[in-house]
Amino acid sequence: FQFLAISEYDCGANILDRMETVARIRKILNDSNQNIVLHLLGCGNPKSIALYSLCGADTFDSLHWIKFAMNPNTSKLDDFSYAELFDCTCKFCNSDYSYVERVLLHNLGFIQNYMKQIRIAINDDELHMLVDRFFGKQVTKQLQQILDSFK
Repeated sequence: FQFLAISEYDCGANILDRMETVARIRKILNDSNQNIVLHLLGCGNPKSIALYSLCGADTFDSLHWIKFAMNPNTSKLDDFSYAELFDCTCKFCNSDYSYVERVLLHNLGFIQNYMKQIRIAINDDELHMLVDRFFGKQVTKQLQQILDSFK
């Protein structure tokens, strides 16, 4: 595989600009007739991952998982100290590990499950439904306009 990595923050000032940049880059990569993986550096927000996946990003990395607590009920990043308020039943939150270990393991488990949901949604061509759930139909409509402009 060939990879192209770009920082999420270098893609634009706001999420719509960033989505358009990712879609534009994906179009260029696809037009090159090469199998090039598009990697976004510094992207760890679950909601952003869903948006950028629809725009054509393939892989992501960040340090969000060690800085925040990933709320399984909202898929939002919360303050690291809030994890006990999530009422999470995952095997890590209900373990005897220290608080920090529980939150970090919880985050890794959350990311693993979340990325599995995204892969399934992509394979079933239903990723737009995940975006609808997070953002509503208006954002999905804006996203579709961006994607249509690169067809």
